[in-house]
Amino acid sequence: IYINEGVEQGVDTDNQVEYLLDKAISKRAELKLEFEKRKKKINPLIIIQMPNKSDALIEEVERFLNSRGISYENHQLAKWLASDKDKINLKGITELDAEPQCLIFKEAVATGWDCTRAHILVKLREGMGDTFETQTIGRIRRMPEGKHYDCQSLDVCYLYTFDDKFKEGVKQTF
Repeated sequence: IYINEGVEQGVDTDNQVEYLLDKAISKRAELKLEFEKRKKKINPLIIIQMPNKSDALIEEVERFLNSRGISYENHQLAKWLASDKDKINLKGITELDAEPQCLIFKEAVATGWDCTRAHILVKLREGMGDTFETQTIGRIRRMPEGKHYDCQSLDVCYLYTFDDKFKEGVKQTF
């Protein structure tokens, strides 16, 4: 697992959320190209974990992603929250070539979900228990076809977060 690849130490940014999302979007594009070079129809997925009671932050993330051409309307963005009205573009999302590039979630994805194309986690949520954190990281540690590709960038998963406690926990566990 690579933690904050390309993130500058002590970076001074106006918006940390946008900064991390930009890094994840760039990494996803790189991974997509690597799969295409191998003639694989795999669309890497960024999963974005939101804190509870985060409606304003979700709206901020949605606006930012929309500014990058990732929206619900073009099926590039999916959402999986507790209420039925907050389940958007989930049909077939676990398929390797599914349309969504990003999935916004809080907790649902952490328990019992298997989407092997989930390659990148942007963790905006803090203060989770150890088991929940391990389950969440487990969502991005699977290989899309159950095998390695002899390509460093494809054979690892990526975590982007400013949660120092979580980063240390991941380093010790994985």
